[in-house]
Amino acid sequence: MEQSARGTFSLVVQEVQDDDRGRYTCEAVNDAGSCQVTVEIVVEGNAVKKYSLPSSNRAGGSMGVPAVENRPSIWGESPPKFVTKPSRLYLKVGQSGKFSAKITGRPQPLVQWCKGEDKIQPSDHYNMFERSGMHFLEIRHVCSEDAGVYTCLVANSAGKASATAELIVQGKRRVQKQIKKWILDQANVGHFPMGSNYHHLSKFFLM
Repeated sequence: MEQSARGTFSLVVQEVQDDDRGRYTCEAVNDAGSCQVTVEIVVEGNAVKKYSLPSSNRAGGSMGVPAVENRPSIWGESPPKFVTKPSRLYLKVGQSGKFSAKITGRPQPLVQWCKGEDKIQPSDHYNMFERSGMHFLEIRHVCSEDAGVYTCLVANSAGKASATAELIVQGKRRVQKQIKKWILDQANVGHFPMGSNYHHLSKFFLM
């Protein structure tokens, strides 16, 4: 049994064995009544899973106890919350930029960035990192296909949360106009044959 400086009590089960499986109950008592929280440890091979069971209170008034997954528990856990959420990002083609978010929660939440429904994986194009408590998604050398809605998903054993922001890519129309002008200029001076290649390109850029 451990007690922190802030008064949090913890029961630490070290080097879990098969005999450690079962239900564990923590009971807090004061003059107003008592409250119990029960968890179950299930040992599956080399993996250990903890399941929270319904809480109960006695002789302390008529107010019910919130569900374990929706409240800070006496185990010192708290669900993730966004202190600052990612905000809309405006970038020009070729630029780089970052979404950022600040998150709290115990234990430390895991962070996953997504574009639409797809999880983003680290690459030369995407860089995900944490600095001074802030989580970042950096998008390098933006192209028009990067435009869209991005989601920051955070989760720990006490709950989960999400926040979204949009990336707007500017300059796509300007690039198209420059290409259109080049095609027309080449055709007008006779450097660009008015054949099938011209027709193929103009179908995309001279609409």
